[in-house]
Amino acid sequence: MHSPASFVTGSMINICYIISDIAKSYALEWNIEYLDYSKFRLHVILMNNGDTEFEEFLRKKNIPVYRLPRNSKVDIVKDIFKINKYLRKEKIQIVHCHLFEASIAGLIAARLAGIKKRVYTRHNSTINLDYYPNAVKYDKLVNYLATDIIAISKVVKDVLMKREGVKEDKIKIVYHGFDFEEMDGLAAEHRSEIENKYAFSNGRYPVVGVVSRFIHYKGIQHIIPAFDLLLKNHPDAHLVLCNAAGPYSNEINALLKRLPADKYTLVEFEKNIFSLYKTFDVFVHVPIYAESEAFGQSCIEAWALGVPAIYTNAGIIKEVGRDNYNCIMVDFENEDAIFKGLLKITDDKELQKRLIANGRDTAREGTFNISKMIEGLTQVYTA
Repeated sequence: MHSPASFVTGSMINICYIISDIAKSYALEWNIEYLDYSKFRLHVILMNNGDTEFEEFLRKKNIPVYRLPRNSKVDIVKDIFKINKYLRKEKIQIVHCHLFEASIAGLIAARLAGIKKRVYTRHNSTINLDYYPNAVKYDKLVNYLATDIIAISKVVKDVLMKREGVKEDKIKIVYHGFDFEEMDGLAAEHRSEIENKYAFSNGRYPVVGVVSRFIHYKGIQHIIPAFDLLLKNHPDAHLVLCNAAGPYSNEINALLKRLPADKYTLVEFEKNIFSLYKTFDVFVHVPIYAESEAFGQSCIEAWALGVPAIYTNAGIIKEVGRDNYNCIMVDFENEDAIFKGLLKITDDKELQKRLIANGRDTAREGTFNISKMIEGLTQVYTA
């Protein structure tokens, strides 16, 4: 790992990350931390309102940061010209965009600036195709403007090719990378703080954890009825819904009203998320069909931190999930199957041990290490 502060001039490549609507992201922080600063000089443009923990992280690392405040949708037109001016001024050679508005504004600006290497990471799969069809034209625009598209899973690559007509030679699969050593350290460092903060960690069993925004395709609407059934067998069970906000909130909150108020906890944001995983006895992530989930970072995090898990065969689980080996695999949109999976894990200690050991191995065997991700990004940047 190289220090971003130790920039040298000469033959280094000027690269600019353009990122929208991020307040905190361990994944992006690890990307930036481990980027090879003997090859690249990094700039970051943030399309964000106000200061964030992520911006503070960048400034501590002495990364040049340029923030574009977000006041309305029409700002994106002004942003294109501001980004274009910045790219020209700093003699940027590679642009790498993350998330929707950053990809639109950043790739247009980069094209206007004559930048030949224009990269974006496709972080979603079919959300626009399924829920926002009017936005699909913008997905196709950024697909066209990009010279290289990073797909975070085979699912994403297939969607790009089969449903959006992108040619295969434009796509490179680069899996999300995790700094497991830092993850372990953070989980241990804040464990007692989290246990004191949340009462559900005190003697309740099982604690069922979910880390998903309230979005229809995440399948939380099928977890809540399954948990309700579990309460009949395990009346001390407790449900924890993390990242508890999003466009499907009204429907999720209506379902939660069927549960006793003391049987669930909503956590809208928790900085010390890795410690929170350690309070879970079971982790559940059940997107509603195979292509609806682009990756599922929480699945790798739960495995890495030793939580037995219930998954549907979606996103990255399509590639690495094995039923009764590293997870309990359940059918899509099947509340009864989720309930039976919860019961199976909760009541079978040997199964718990097997799922924990094999899940940990799956997460940490190398595919999802941060070094592997940096290797893949470097190949894209230098090709």
